[in-house]
Amino acid sequence: MTTISVVAIITAKPGTEDFVERALLNLIAPSQNDKGYIQYDLHRDMDKPNVFVFYENWESKELLDLHLQSTHLSNYQKQVEGMIESWDLKLMKKIS
Repeated sequence: MTTISVVAIITAKPGTEDFVERALLNLIAPSQNDKGYIQYDLHRDMDKPNVFVFYENWESKELLDLHLQSTHLSNYQKQVEGMIESWDLKLMKKIS
């Protein structure tokens, strides 16, 4: 199996940053219990406080896919509906 790294960039709409941050923080504990979890770290941009970045590592693409279909991610999406300006998900593999 190949470890998969994820860089997820979430940009909250102005005025929703604090709510989105709390919702993102609430993803950490249940995600750490997902099968295949290695690392799941949330960051907030120091210059653009409405930009959040998750840096994640998962044991495999298959286990990442299970995480992406989890109830806690589905609930998060419902919570922040209409509050997200954009998001980008980069799947990466280590090459060195």
